[in-house]
Amino acid sequence: MELELVDISKTYNNNNVCAIKSLNYTLDKSAICGIVGDSGCGKTTLLRIIAGLETPDNGIIKVNNNIVYDGWINVAPEKRQIGMVFQGNALFPHMTVKKNITFGLEKDSLNSVNKLIELFSLEDKINRYPHELSSGQMQRVAIARTLAVQPKILLLDEPFSNLDLIAKSKLRTEIKKIAKILSITVFIVTHDIFDALDICDEIIFINNGELIETCSSSDVKNLNDIKLKSYLKNMTDQAKRFISIIE
Repeated sequence: MELELVDISKTYNNNNVCAIKSLNYTLDKSAICGIVGDSGCGKTTLLRIIAGLETPDNGIIKVNNNIVYDGWINVAPEKRQIGMVFQGNALFPHMTVKKNITFGLEKDSLNSVNKLIELFSLEDKINRYPHELSSGQMQRVAIARTLAVQPKILLLDEPFSNLDLIAKSKLRTEIKKIAKILSITVFIVTHDIFDALDICDEIIFINNGELIETCSSSDVKNLNDIKLKSYLKNMTDQAKRFISIIE
């Protein structure tokens, strides 16, 4: 699934706060793309703009070369074939796992649910309630619920936050497997560069709403870009640690 962002900008507070600054990016294949940057740099805002939950001040968004936003056209979120999992997963506490996943689905979409339950290894959890699940299990249910409507692009906002190392590793493996099986494009927002390097084919680095660099995971590991290296040194502890490893 191809996604193209052309000159996307977004400001708040009467143009006093720039969240996204003239951002251009194209992903022309089904892949997993990481959006990396410190908290408050515009990562989540960018996801919400792609999903249609926020309107940019200007720019063009294309999905498979079809315009979904250009100022005149603004395709509704539910018609963009894009699904988003918010930070915190927001499961319905009074519903079982299966009812959470099937909530709001048409009857002809229910056939895909059993496949998702199997892919996320939730077969023995379908009758449990969210409070009976671990953080990792709840995140898997939230992703399965979003995939149940069969989006072509999946947006994940900090999916690995609050997970222990074992749960992180399991979720990363499952996301990679499912992205390949379903042939979908996945965008993952994270502040942890090590998560991005483990799961992503391509990584976007953002700072103060500006796209600093785009490169493959293998290119990051052989980092020679002075501007990006300088940026990472001033970023999160994980990024600083990464720089110390490769230098």
